[in-house]
Amino acid sequence: MRPLRREISRRLTQAAPVQVIELARRIIMEEPDLRWFAYELAHHHRTTLRSLDQESLETLGRGMESWQSVDPFAVYLAGPAWREGQVSSGLILKWADSPDRWWRRAALASTAALNNRARGGSRDPEDG
Repeated sequence: MRPLRREISRRLTQAAPVQVIELARRIIMEEPDLRWFAYELAHHHRTTLRSLDQESLETLGRGMESWQSVDPFAVYLAGPAWREGQVSSGLILKWADSPDRWWRRAALASTAALNNRARGGSRDPEDG
């Protein structure tokens, strides 16, 4: 599937972030097992990754119901958006306090982007 994702990413190079987010949302709605694929599409589209905000993240995260859906969401989308200041620590804290265990997991897993140097992290989550 990754070669297919890479090919689609190449074709989406000139697409607007709103188009990539909508494509990702449709993939998630129609094929929930391919959430990781949708998240990778958004992650590997630079302008989309830089455009993520609370609304787009919560749209793409809606319906998460397993580790397999939450961890890619956090590593590919939410964590990088938080690290780059596109969403606040307050949002992550809101997720951490959610009654939904998968949003709580997303908050926890999002910290990886802050600490993992291989993914661009260089700070402690308490700094955010």
